[in-house]
Formats: sequence, structure tokens, C-alpha cells
Amino acid sequence: MPAKKRKSDLINLLPQEEFASSIMGRILAWLLTTFRTIVIISEMIVMAAFLSRFWLDAKNNDLSDSITQRKAVVGSYETLEKNFRAAQKKLSIFALVADPIPNQHTIIETAGSILPSDMTMTSITFTNKEVSLKGTSGSEKSIANYTASLKNTSLFSDLSINQITYDTEKSSLIFDIKATATGGQNGI
Repeated sequence: MPAKKRKSDLINLLPQEEFASSIMGRILAWLLTTFRTIVIISEMIVMAAFLSRFWLDAKNNDLSDSITQRKAVVGSYETLEKNFRAAQKKLSIFALVADPIPNQHTIIETAGSILPSDMTMTSITFTNKEVSLKGTSGSEKSIANYTASLKNTSLFSDLSINQITYDTEKSSLIFDIKATATGGQNGI
């Protein structure tokens, strides 16, 4: 049977009595206990990080499943949204084509009825509330009289002559009058 080891048989490189009471011994003892504490705290942090990984993985899987479900819900509304947008586009086109100015026929009748005899209307264009009157005239005086007659109606506001050019081939003036259509119904 092996002999029991006694305390005195152990080899201790650090002298117990004198070294422990010296400044160097106290610093070394403090460092050893401090480093042990730091190692224990570090191991606890590493263990907590390792264990929290499982919780974070579960949370990540739950979020991925939630995103997949929500994508499916949004995807199910895709055809409805396409149909809705197509209907909106058709309605916007219809709104442009439909009568944006409620009294277009009155404007056309009035513009034609007050037209001087030496003038010819080539086009009347409606864009929202804007009206463009284009035509030819034999004289500037006829254009001025026609513009004054248009101003006297309650159908137009902000009347302006945008352009007057001379056509040498036809020996006539080409005019372009722009106006904003109002809601007036009584004509002249």
C-alpha cells in the first residue's frame, strides 16, 4: 500500500510565511484570485451566449414562418390588386374622355355662332378645363372682334391669344386662342 503523502512532502515553490506577507506576495495572491474571478465570469458569459443561441434560433424560425405566411396573404391579393388597378386605369381614361367640361356642346355652338364671316375655325380642343380655338382669318380686326365677343360670354375666363402667324400661300392669318372654360350656361 502506498504511503500517505504528508503536507510537508508537497513541494511549494512559493514560500508561505515570508513571501505571503511581502508586497510582492500580496500582489501575486491578489492577481491569482482576480484572474480566477475573470475566468469564471468569462466562462459564464460564454455559456450564456451559447444557451441564448438556441433561443435566438427559435425566434428566427418563428419570424421566418411569419414572413412566409404574410407573403402568402399578400400574394393572394395580387390578382385582386391587378384587377383593381386595371379598373382604376380604365376609369381615369374614361374621366378624360367623358365630358370634363359639362357644357362642351354649348361652347362649340357659341364659338361657331359668333364667328365672323371672314374667319374659319379649324379645331376646338378641350383639355380638362382648357379650351384651344384654332382657325384662319382674313384680318387682325376680325380676330380682335372675335376675342372680344368670346370675352363677353360667360363660358370663358382667362382668354388669351397665344399665336398669330401669316400663311403666305393662303394669304391669311392663322390664330390660336386659349381660354379656361367656366360653368356658365347662358351663352352670349
